[in-house]
Amino acid sequence: MDSPAVDTPLRENPVFVGLVGLCPALFVTTQLSQSVVLGLCTLFVLVAAAPLLGIIDPHLSGRAAFLTSLAVIAALTTVVEILLEIAYPEMRARLGVFVPLIAVNCLVLRLMGRSQAGKGPGEATLSAAYTGLSFLVALSLIAGIREIFGTGGLSWGQVSVQVPLLAPIRIFGTAAGALLVLGYIRALVAYLRLNSESEETGQ
Repeated sequence: MDSPAVDTPLRENPVFVGLVGLCPALFVTTQLSQSVVLGLCTLFVLVAAAPLLGIIDPHLSGRAAFLTSLAVIAALTTVVEILLEIAYPEMRARLGVFVPLIAVNCLVLRLMGRSQAGKGPGEATLSAAYTGLSFLVALSLIAGIREIFGTGGLSWGQVSVQVPLLAPIRIFGTAAGALLVLGYIRALVAYLRLNSESEETGQ
């Protein structure tokens, strides 16, 4: 049974628990700014698609439901890509192929997240927001750790904050560094889940 102590964007995170969305977790998280923007775009697509799919899903099943989800999410991803190109072209260029891949991430997150079956538009939207926020938290946490240890600080555009006396560690700028950070966070999440379950059972 879920409880507030266990059911949080950290302990039930699809990236940390189910290893969903590993491509952006490995390649986009070299900088916090990239991860935040990609996470927000993914959150927007999930939340925008949820009410419509919440209405349509009960009337469809199997392949029809999947194709409908794909069409809606792909259309919203295209809208996000156009808006990002207009509002933040530099970031759009830096994110590259991972912007259109938002559609794939959203489909996977929607399938791997909380079940949408039997939920109305309101419940489906809340569930999508939870999943999207979890994804945003995961990318931001990995990116923040990697950027701080990999460059000695954090930066966004022209704004840069350096951590005194912290020498950059190059491995954090590589895919191996992303896996290292992900491994430590997964270990922490496993400990928190185990501790919460122990408290619930009184052991």
